[in-house]
This record gives sequence, C-alpha cells and structure tokens, in this order.
Amino acid sequence: MRTGTTAAAGTARIALLDRLGEPEDVPYLSVPGLLRALTGPAVNALDVLDRRSAAAVWLAVYARRDELSHSSVPCDR
Repeated sequence: MRTGTTAAAGTARIALLDRLGEPEDVPYLSVPGLLRALTGPAVNALDVLDRRSAAAVWLAVYARRDELSHSSVPCDR
C-alpha cells in the first residue's frame, strides 16, 4: 500500500488485503482509508481484520465535527 499512486492501484491493493490480509496489515488499510475514494474498500477490509479500526476510519471520514463535539449533546441539567 505504500507505493500506490492512483486510486485504482490503491483499490487493487486493498482488495488483496481484504482477501489475504493479516492483523499486521491494519495500518496499511487505515491510512489510505482516510482518502474518501478509498474509504469504502478500506473499511470493508478492516472490518474483517479489526472492527474498531474500521469504525475509527469511517468516523474520521464521515462524522461531522458538530456530531463529535460535547456541546451538541443535549443536557438535562
């Protein structure tokens, strides 16, 4: 995953890791997963290897800042 220069090459490498990946491949899926074009395939591959990492990548890309801030949560005090 280190030398992929196009989205197509990155997607192909992610597809290989989806089938043949091991837990030590999680960092190689997490970083490219932050690129919106590769998020879906990376999250799918990560979900098999490390569900928490898959969720973290998905949240990093798709969650809006206001959804993550404490002030957006209603408080009944």
